[in-house]
Order: sequence, then structure tokens, then C-alpha cells
Amino acid sequence: MARKPNFSSLEIETLIEEFQNHKEVLNSSFNNTSTNASKQRAWASVASKVSSVSGVTRTADDVKKKWRNVSSDSKKKLSHARKEATKTGGGSSSAVELSATELRVLETMGQTATEGIPGGIDTAGPSSSNTNLQETFITDSDQQESVTDATSKTTRKRKRSSGNEEAHDLVEIERERLEVEKKRLELEERRLYLEQRRYDLEVERHSRGFMVCDSQKVLKYYIVPAGFTDFMS
Repeated sequence: MARKPNFSSLEIETLIEEFQNHKEVLNSSFNNTSTNASKQRAWASVASKVSSVSGVTRTADDVKKKWRNVSSDSKKKLSHARKEATKTGGGSSSAVELSATELRVLETMGQTATEGIPGGIDTAGPSSSNTNLQETFITDSDQQESVTDATSKTTRKRKRSSGNEEAHDLVEIERERLEVEKKRLELEERRLYLEQRRYDLEVERHSRGFMVCDSQKVLKYYIVPAGFTDFMS
């Protein structure tokens, strides 16, 4: 398979522009199935736009790798420029200027403001430029620490929320179980009462006698548990 040509300046400019259009998705710190699928679609869209300006077919992996390279190179140059601009003591620092493309990459990544950047727009003198450079840069480590801290706080908040919900569910389940158990005991108590009542009635019925009369309502027999007594004999 023939090796693809290097990215042209037009392709890189298009890559930066398209990354800017999709940066909310591509810079997302979440890592789940839905977010990863959205990122893949975004990279495919970027690749399609880049391919359309050059006639060279660029895949999602191609443009993703190229973006990593240009962003990494731009950050390294930015770091070097910052060190040179903040040097003190004897000797003079060598000026390091960032190209327009590198500035766009850094701005897209949210690394810095354009004011006071070597090679950027600066109407003040060299000393003011160096001061602005130190004050306005947001280094990659600072940004990464901020993202990590925010992600950590979000994770802890979700865990606490999940734990509270589980505890609440367990309390509700236990409450419902106790309600059911209470009703069961009430029914059992009622059943025992009825059983006792039935037993008492049965005992009472067997302990009493019964009078048997003739048609004239004259007593003939008195039935007792032990047998019959004939009052007429």
C-alpha cells in the first residue's frame, strides 16, 4: 500500500477548524459508550472535511493522530517560549515565536489567550509582552489538574448520590416488610381469637343439657353429655 502524502497546510488548517467545531465532544473527559461513539462520529466528520479539501482520503485515525502530533508540538513550543520569556539574570533570552497555526491550535485547546504570546498580537513593549506571557498562560498541567479535580469531584458526588439512593431504597423496603409483617400478625391474632371462640362455644354446647318436649310442650327427656334421662319413667 502506497504511503499517504504528508498533511498539507490547507489540510492542517481545516483540521484545526473542524476540531474547533467539535471540540465540546472531542474534549469531553467522560469515557462511556455513548461519549466514545459521539467522539468517533465527530472524528469521522473531521476526516471527511479534511479529505474534501485535498483529494487525499484521510481516515478518522489519520486526523486523530495528526491532531495529537500538532497539539503536542504546539504545547512543547509554548512551554519553551514561556521558559525563555521568564528568564532572569545575566544573559539575554532567545525569542521564541509561535506560528499562526500553532497559535490557533493552542487557542482551540484552551491553552492560552492570544494577548502577550510571542508571535501573537501585542502592542506593548518586549517587557510587557513577557509579563503578559507569564500571567495569561494556562499550562497543560494546570488544565489537566483542573479537569482531573472536576472529574474526581463529579465521581465522588455521584457515588454519594448513588449510596444515598441505595440506603433510601433499603429503608423503604424494610418499612414495607414491617407493614406486611404487622398485617400478618393482626390476621393471625384474629384467627386465634376465632379459634378460641369456636372452642369455647363447643365446650359450652357439650356441657349443657337439652330438653325434649312432646307436642303438648310437656318435658319428656333432658339430654346431658353423659346420656339421656327419662322424666316420664
